[in-house]
Amino acid sequence: MRSGGEQPLPLRALSDGYRSFLAWFGDLLYRLTKARQGGERLLDLTGVALIDEIDPHLHHARQPVVVDKVARSLPSTQFIATTHSPLIAGGTYRESLRFLTRGAAGRVAVTEPSEESYGRTPDQVLLSDSFGLRQVRPAAFVKELEKEREKARAVIWPPILQPPA
Repeated sequence: MRSGGEQPLPLRALSDGYRSFLAWFGDLLYRLTKARQGGERLLDLTGVALIDEIDPHLHHARQPVVVDKVARSLPSTQFIATTHSPLIAGGTYRESLRFLTRGAAGRVAVTEPSEESYGRTPDQVLLSDSFGLRQVRPAAFVKELEKEREKARAVIWPPILQPPA
């Protein structure tokens, strides 16, 4: 038993997010180990690692830091990772982000973010020009909210005193 009552957990007891992360990262380390020549250290190996959806099942608390942790663990490796997570975008500096959009004739366009997302909340990231959402609330809720606003406006401003729209 470790100090403080901590005990090692078997792999099967970990969450899906941890297991998924450990699976692809372990596979990457294995492949790097096989690729090295002589006494090269893994930290010194150069290369490019492509990671599709770096965050599946990863807890929200881990998403903002996963890119930085992975990049720091293998500083000579370039990582290109995809995600839909505003938490990851909010934890990544602008110069490290690119957005893929489908353009004319189905072609994919790669664009740089128009503004810094690092340190922003998920709502701020999603409502930015880069993500392009106009609303983060469910459409039905927005309609209800609009109805309530109109009711309140009618009470506060009787029809005779309605301000211009």
